[in-house]
Amino acid sequence: MEPNLNLNLVYEYLKLNLCLIINAHPEWVVLINYEDLIYNLIKENCLNIDKDLDELKLKSLITSTLTEMNLERCGPSYNYSDSNVSEQHIQILKSLPQPAQKTSEWYKFRHEHITASNAWKAFGTQSSKNQLIYEKCKPIEVKESKNNGALSENPLTWGHKFEPLTRMIYEDINQTQIEDFGCIEHPTYTFLAASPDGIVTGPNNFGRMIEIKNVVSREINGVPKTDYYIQTLLQMEVCNLNECDFVETKFVEYPSYLDFIQNDNKRKGIIAVFVVNAEYRYVYMPFTIKTEADTNNWMDSVMDYEGEWIKNIYWYLDTYSCILIKRKSDWFNYAIPILQDIWNTICIERQGDYSLRAPKKRNNKIHININDNIN
Repeated sequence: MEPNLNLNLVYEYLKLNLCLIINAHPEWVVLINYEDLIYNLIKENCLNIDKDLDELKLKSLITSTLTEMNLERCGPSYNYSDSNVSEQHIQILKSLPQPAQKTSEWYKFRHEHITASNAWKAFGTQSSKNQLIYEKCKPIEVKESKNNGALSENPLTWGHKFEPLTRMIYEDINQTQIEDFGCIEHPTYTFLAASPDGIVTGPNNFGRMIEIKNVVSREINGVPKTDYYIQTLLQMEVCNLNECDFVETKFVEYPSYLDFIQNDNKRKGIIAVFVVNAEYRYVYMPFTIKTEADTNNWMDSVMDYEGEWIKNIYWYLDTYSCILIKRKSDWFNYAIPILQDIWNTICIERQGDYSLRAPKKRNNKIHININDNIN
């Protein structure tokens, strides 16, 4: 009974001290090894922990207590129909100035803010801080998306292709709707801005933010990378919302239509790819289409879409992960002085020489073989 007694004592210690520990170390919240740091601190401060209470049991207790006290980094998502977010709050967010994506105004707006997607650099190495400062000091680069009639796959185009599909799957699973929002400025800290992938405005999970990552090759383990976690925390602060569903998907493309029509019990579908004004447009087959005959009819009808048809993509969903991330205002209180300091540096160096912040060019190494003969 002695180990159980000590386990209970450690549990009581955690309930009394976890909030104090986290308040003293708010920077830990965004780290993936959050529980490990708490474990090390407890081992240092609780000298009388029973030797039979091994590391695995103690870490498991820390994780379960964090969950019980609503202090965990993230957890499983769940649905609700009663939301504490008012429709008025969502309408206010909709009414805020939000430049249309990829326009010159959009690029300028992002250039004048630290956005949630790159704010993680302010908490990284000196090199990542330099990168953030340099990006905001150098002149704006307006990138035009031109495909020159040739398909090329990379993580960016992969996301453009599959993000709308992930939204459709989320809406289908949760029986709700997601609305688009642009780049929104923080109401108090006006140098901060965020572009959520969407906010739920349907009956289930109303007012919950959505952040989508379409994975190409890395493993999906249900734990957001630190940069993604910081991104979601800042998005919630900018929009004054308390929850974000972090959705990761991995899609795989069938080699052919014949492979696609096989009955393999997978969630799957078709994307028709067109080029309109040198830009790719994707048309998604509705989930309501189930039979081969209806599929063929849809493929025939979609050819009336404007632009030049390029190909059909036959896909299936390999992995779907949806975890709930909750707002961490204590962490934001810790983070805001760091972000403010970085922004002050940006404003100063824009008026002077910021070239020292540029990434260092790598020198090509010269390999000398000492066994070579010298003539």
